[in-house]
Amino acid sequence: MAEFEERNEETMLTCPTCHRSFNSLRQLNSHKMVHSPKLIKCSKCGGLFRPGKEWFSHLNTCFHSHNRLSEETKRKISLAHKGKPTWIKGKHHSEDARRRMSLAMKGRIAWNKGLTKSCDDRVRLYSEKLRHPKNWSIEGKERLKDNIRKANEAFKINFASNSDFKERVIERARENGSKFKPTGKALEEFRKKVSATSKMRWQEKVYRENTIRAILRGLVKRPTSFEQKIIDLCEKYSLPFKYVGNGAVIINYVNPDFIATNNKKLLIETYCSFFHPTNYEEKRSERFAKCGYKTLFLNENDIESEKWEEICLNKIRSFVEGNKVLERCISIG
Repeated sequence: MAEFEERNEETMLTCPTCHRSFNSLRQLNSHKMVHSPKLIKCSKCGGLFRPGKEWFSHLNTCFHSHNRLSEETKRKISLAHKGKPTWIKGKHHSEDARRRMSLAMKGRIAWNKGLTKSCDDRVRLYSEKLRHPKNWSIEGKERLKDNIRKANEAFKINFASNSDFKERVIERARENGSKFKPTGKALEEFRKKVSATSKMRWQEKVYRENTIRAILRGLVKRPTSFEQKIIDLCEKYSLPFKYVGNGAVIINYVNPDFIATNNKKLLIETYCSFFHPTNYEEKRSERFAKCGYKTLFLNENDIESEKWEEICLNKIRSFVEGNKVLERCISIG
């Protein structure tokens, strides 16, 4: 042991400035740069650094930040590696390694816990990258389709052949608050039950009107441009009509656009003939007439003309006055 220490001391190299010992000439030369009064200037960022560890640490960082690969170089590297299996393909961690990794990660909180796309840009960008089809390779898309197909086939086979598996699936769906979707004969029976229940509920006036209103709210944006013009006209000249085209009033399963506010059974309908059949006014007026209502129709020829305000105002006033005259004649007779 003593001989080894003597031999080792003989081979040690000493710094002439600080008399520090080193095992190799490389270590000694690297150390001598510390005693050099000259600072090294970085050609990339222009910074000045002491020779030795400080300079090498900066050189490593600055090189990577200023020497990024171009898109063309990245493309060439990608083509060169295309089709070659990764070095880790087919390799798996041992059970002991998995256990140690699990213990090391236990108790750690994920960086994205509690973060959503609306509050964190990293989560949003990563989600968009995964969801965007252009970021998927052709092979990846095919593998995904193939895996989904295999999973669906395996699920159907297990569901049809394994009664325990079927019960577990149905029970899990009920726990999650979702209804199980039947197939085959069960689906036909299910459809018949739904149809019979819907027909029975449709006879209820409240359910029927609420359903029609919900459908109307989801179909189009209300009020339309034609309806808005008549709304403004009624407000400007204090005409006895209010807008109900948003589903507020249902007459004989139909929603009129305007209804009289003076306790008279008068309606106004606005429409564009391009989107309706030629007998639209006849069919519509017959439907309202069954409940005792009279209807005035205003189409694009009235509302889109240059003097639309004058034309529509005269028609509405004549419609109201004509109804008053008719009521007087009926009362006198």
